[in-house]
Parts: sequence; C-alpha cells; structure tokens
Amino acid sequence: VGLMRLYASQLAKHSIRVNTVHPTGVNTPMVVNEPYGAFTEAFPEIAGSPNYQNPMPVPLVEPVDISNALVYLASDE
Repeated sequence: VGLMRLYASQLAKHSIRVNTVHPTGVNTPMVVNEPYGAFTEAFPEIAGSPNYQNPMPVPLVEPVDISNALVYLASDE
C-alpha cells in the first residue's frame, strides 16, 4: 500500500493512476491445502482467531474474480 501511494503521488502529474487489489480469502492452494487443514484441526483456538479468519463475512472468492478485476483495472475502461 505504501509503495502504491508513493507511485500514485509521483505518477499523477503524468495522468497515470496506480491501483492495488486487496482481496479477501481466495480459493487457491495457498489457503486451501492439506497442511493448513491439519493446522486448523490441531489448533482450533488459533485457527478461529480473527488473524486466521476471513476478514469479510463472505466465503472464499474465486481466483477468476480477482483476475477479472485486475484485467478491468489494466484496461482503458
């Protein structure tokens, strides 16, 4: 976020917009995998803490939804 703000302020004079995307939990092997499943079973008190829960009250989002957002942001639209 800090790097985006720096670039946004420096590039604004050239009419260049800088964006970042911060999705919630995404249904990828990074979060849906056997070791993480074993961790959540072994340590439910940690896995149930706010640091390990989806911060938004929605299920995991699909990677294609994030990709579509990125394609839109990179487009002329």
